[in-house]
Amino acid sequence: MILYAADLELAKKAAKGDESAFEEIVRQNQGFIYNLCLSRTGSREDALDVSQETFIKAYRSISGYRGDSKLSSWLYRICSNCVTDFLRRRKEQTVPIDPDPEGEGGIDLADSDPSSLPEEAAERDYLRDAVRQAVSSLPSDMREILILREYKGMSYSEIAELCGLEEGTVKSRLNRARQKLKDFLKERNISP
Repeated sequence: MILYAADLELAKKAAKGDESAFEEIVRQNQGFIYNLCLSRTGSREDALDVSQETFIKAYRSISGYRGDSKLSSWLYRICSNCVTDFLRRRKEQTVPIDPDPEGEGGIDLADSDPSSLPEEAAERDYLRDAVRQAVSSLPSDMREILILREYKGMSYSEIAELCGLEEGTVKSRLNRARQKLKDFLKERNISP
């Protein structure tokens, strides 16, 4: 059953060699894919490499997309497999997240206001670093769901579909992730 006709049409164009159609797919999903790679690899360079590998594999298999899920969900599965393969090759299980403070598609946890006082800027930077540290401390399954919900704004059902989980599992992991963040910050006497 075709549920996502617009995504399917774009994929069909790309499969027929329409470069602009595939460029559009990349443009729409590159930030999401990069952030996923970054959250799992912990390194900008590795995230860029795995993102590129994801889009190469997607390009080679775009004709296999059937439109029964969002194109972003289909790309998520490819990306997740690429990251798993990458980590297996590197023989690492979990690594910390390193959000991209330069705005190259990474997660920015606080708006910067150049007109703010130095004390306010220092406090904001301290809080941002503490939240990054707290997010990094989460197990990868919780961290991924937290990022998808809080930073990407995805619904519970979208996350469940994307991760191949039940919606209740997503809610449970998100709740536990939030509690762990709260505990992490409380232990350090930090209140956001």
